[in-house]
Amino acid sequence: MDLQDSEGCTSDYVVVYDGPSPSYPVLGRLCGTAESVLTSGSQMFVEFVSDGETESLGFMATFIALRPGENIALGKSASQAADLSASHGPENAVDGDVRTCAVTTDLQEPWWRLDLGAAYAVMKVRIYTNGNGTVGDMTNFQVRIGASTDMSQNAVCGDKWTDSPLNHNVIEISCGDAILGRYVTVQIEGRADHLRLCEVEVFLEQEDALPAYECGQTSAYVISGEYGLLSASWNITNQNGDAGENGVDSVYSVNSNCSWLISAQNGGLVTITFTTLDLPDSAGCTDGHVAVHDGADSQAPLLGRFCGGSLPPTLISLGTVFVRFVTSGRQVATFGATFAVGKSRNLALSRSAEQSTTRVALSAGLAVDGHVGNGACAETTIMAQPWWRVDLGGDYLVQKVRLFGSSDGTLQAAEVRVGSSRDVQENALCGATFSDEQDNRETLELDCGLAIVGRYVTVQLRAERSLQLCEVQVFPPTELDAGFITEMGPDIVESSGAPLVSANSAPNTLDGNAATYWAPSPTDGNLGSVLYDLRQPYWVYYIRVVNSGDGAHYVTSFTLESSETGQDYTVAANLTFTQDAAAEIFDGFFARGRYWRFTVTGVAGGSEPWVAEIQLYGAPAWVRPLGCWTDRASRAIQPLEGTDPLLSDSYLSLISL
Repeated sequence: MDLQDSEGCTSDYVVVYDGPSPSYPVLGRLCGTAESVLTSGSQMFVEFVSDGETESLGFMATFIALRPGENIALGKSASQAADLSASHGPENAVDGDVRTCAVTTDLQEPWWRLDLGAAYAVMKVRIYTNGNGTVGDMTNFQVRIGASTDMSQNAVCGDKWTDSPLNHNVIEISCGDAILGRYVTVQIEGRADHLRLCEVEVFLEQEDALPAYECGQTSAYVISGEYGLLSASWNITNQNGDAGENGVDSVYSVNSNCSWLISAQNGGLVTITFTTLDLPDSAGCTDGHVAVHDGADSQAPLLGRFCGGSLPPTLISLGTVFVRFVTSGRQVATFGATFAVGKSRNLALSRSAEQSTTRVALSAGLAVDGHVGNGACAETTIMAQPWWRVDLGGDYLVQKVRLFGSSDGTLQAAEVRVGSSRDVQENALCGATFSDEQDNRETLELDCGLAIVGRYVTVQLRAERSLQLCEVQVFPPTELDAGFITEMGPDIVESSGAPLVSANSAPNTLDGNAATYWAPSPTDGNLGSVLYDLRQPYWVYYIRVVNSGDGAHYVTSFTLESSETGQDYTVAANLTFTQDAAAEIFDGFFARGRYWRFTVTGVAGGSEPWVAEIQLYGAPAWVRPLGCWTDRASRAIQPLEGTDPLLSDSYLSLISL
């Protein structure tokens, strides 16, 4: 590094960015002193700038690509508080042989330290406590990572293991977010003892890269891909030209307006899941926001407008979604979101999960965090028939379940059940029990055959050992998204709340025109309802509602009821809109009926509701006349075992044929 050395490196300098362009975060701004930098992902952008005032030799750098899953501690330099003997030195913990161990003498709060030689973004540390396979004592220990040889100045990786003892032969600690540091230390805290480490492994686990569509590289994207990442992350020199803290430019957004148009082929679902949100929290989101529209442009119904720091809920739309990012003024403005396009989506992602027991900190939620083979895995202790369960949050049709196991374990004798009961044995079996020797593998995909209605998906081992699941994915039948019922023209049997203007009648909810709307007049606490006759029974699994007018007339909540005969209605779902959403798709329920009543239970401004469209999606509940199983939608409700109490006698007679 032979460049003009100036304060803040403002004359000649090299800037390294953590991504494919200068709009990504700065990893380092260098001029007088050479240093190592490491990206958090698979791309780096390097920029060299010279002002022409002085002549120097310039700079030279080497780069190396690190493979995910590679132990970067192997063979590196290590030290410890005091060696028990010459044969128990600190290097034994990084020699790749768990049979040789680093051991300290008995002393107060003994420590062991690894020097990686450069700063790395560490995600996971694995510790082997005993080389002979027996359990080692690691009560009250802590792992730290950072740039200082003084371990107290560095960041803690994972939980502080100071309250609960960890007595295991192998301990795996996930740092959560990556920690950038050169030194990794392990220390026993709060007592005098010896520290025994037979091997310490350090990993830089990375997610599989998503196609990135970043605001700044271009201002308008038209996307037809199946998945990807939408992002806006600004790192722009402030208007005074001075550098911020630590010589890194202050983070400001400029007046910006970026958009993404995402289209699904054949009218499939588009799912938007926010991963980060850091925008000014202003009334009406006037200082910057992300807006998601259910259509091709900003005039389409609004699914939601978001600002502040709280992550919005997952948004679902049909066919086309328009996302717009707007900032104004000198404010931090960052967001990230993933999108997925298709007729099948992972119903288990980020849902609530639990398991029979938990080994160390390997909790059930690690199997639904979206990290397939890259992050920590959910794991139970060794026990008879351990189980893991995810709550989908509502009743769904489940067609397939995909299991990703651990390289250290096996899915042999795994059994998957789906149903509405928390008691696993009361639910239906999905696929077969994998007990054959050839199924002793890390990844399994189970097809339920005939789709099963259920809220809970359980994985259980029919054996005595630990259950290890790195990820569990749950999918509905792929043809669900073609079931738009109300476009076929159901009959409106009745509606309550006579509109003030006759043109604003209930049939407007079925005309496919968002410019017309139904505006019932509230009477005696009744905000309005409309009853549809679908002319034959249907299974309904989601509903799309489009509001009209300004926000004061938006429906905020409603009830959906169903009946086979037009009498004795059963509540299928009580549903609430995302705040400020003009349109939304609701799922998480599954019900059957010919007659469906939509009842408004909440309006934003307390006045009459204005509803442009009400669309039901599902599948016919009768067998087609050309044969018992002419489409998978009908197959989906064939009884799996015995009889299904939801099926009518006439339907059962057709099955018997």
